Amino acid sequence: MEEKENPESKQPEAQSHEDEHLLKTKYEYAPQHKTIYISGVFGGITQRGKIHASFWVEGVPIPKYAYNSIHGEDVARLGEERIDLREYEDDLPPDVVNSIEMSAILDPTVARSIGQWLIDRADFVIRQRLEDIKEPMQQAQGDTDDGNSNTTSDQ
Repeated sequence: MEEKENPESKQPEAQSHEDEHLLKTKYEYAPQHKTIYISGVFGGITQRGKIHASFWVEGVPIPKYAYNSIHGEDVARLGEERIDLREYEDDLPPDVVNSIEMSAILDPTVARSIGQWLIDRADFVIRQRLEDIKEPMQQAQGDTDDGNSNTTSDQ
């Protein structure tokens, strides 16, 4: 029986050039690493020709204060939360707050490379979703003999 080769264990083979060497790169998380949800990006070009991108997450404004009524001594039974808009004076809170989560300064070549990487991943996910939608539809169409929409299936 032929032994199957594990693709992950296979090392890249060097070409016939004697002076060619492989550079092994390790990726690791920095201690301050965190994962954030991104709703959008805003930015532009810096004076030094770099790409400035500020990533934001969309949310609702946080009230200055909130009030809850307490029913007797049972703190577990809080009443409806109320927000007093009079405390905002003339500066009412907005309907939506875009909170800047992080900013990045990128070399244009790196920005283009990251952009292409994102497009490739997004295209892959979209294709997968379309296939996931098409497959049940094709199976359902295969179940109909006469093309009528009223069908029954054995389950």
